[in-house]
Amino acid sequence: MIEKRAAIVLMAPFLLLMSVSIIFIGCSRGDLKETFYRNGKINERWYEKHITPNQIVKVGRYESWREDGTLCEEGEYSASGAKTRKWTVWNRSGQKSSEVDYSFDTSGTLQHEWDNGKLMRSVFYRKPPLSSLHGTWDSSWFETGGLNRVQYGCQTVEWYPDGKKKEEREFEDTLIRNNSGLYSYREKRARLYSEETGRLWFERESLNGITLGEKEWDKDGKLIRSK
Repeated sequence: MIEKRAAIVLMAPFLLLMSVSIIFIGCSRGDLKETFYRNGKINERWYEKHITPNQIVKVGRYESWREDGTLCEEGEYSASGAKTRKWTVWNRSGQKSSEVDYSFDTSGTLQHEWDNGKLMRSVFYRKPPLSSLHGTWDSSWFETGGLNRVQYGCQTVEWYPDGKKKEEREFEDTLIRNNSGLYSYREKRARLYSEETGRLWFERESLNGITLGEKEWDKDGKLIRSK
């Protein structure tokens, strides 16, 4: 890269000034790195530097492009090589596909997802180790713009596309490992609603993974089962 720039510098004084400017920026942020597609278009651009004699990390601005030249992803690395601030992924039409904000250094990350320009989901993830649902939230929407699902802490609510409530759930705020080695939160309470009538038709209470009781209603709201 340096040899190519040196050759260009010899061709014109103006390019000399421009080349020196680029090299200066690269030196202040770290070593500039670029990769290219076979058609000559740029694929990735980033900076990297040694933080220890044996460890190299990416720092500063990062950008990537598709082979057709459209911007794919952009973001920034911290001086220690961790993702920081906002990282954005773009679709081929130039619209945002997703955005993750790493600015919440002590708590977690905020993520948004779009589909054809429509916001479909917003999530706040707590930083690991994730042992509690406290402080987390997750909202998603239908393509029509109506709410699909909202989770805040230990409680979730879902709706049908027509706006009727679909279900309500509450979870125990303790992360449990099952026999398959996967972690999940045990359900504490569940209330399900009919898509046809909007009435409550099923309810279950649990504690420590054990069902304490269940109730079921018909479409007219009459209790038909209880245990």
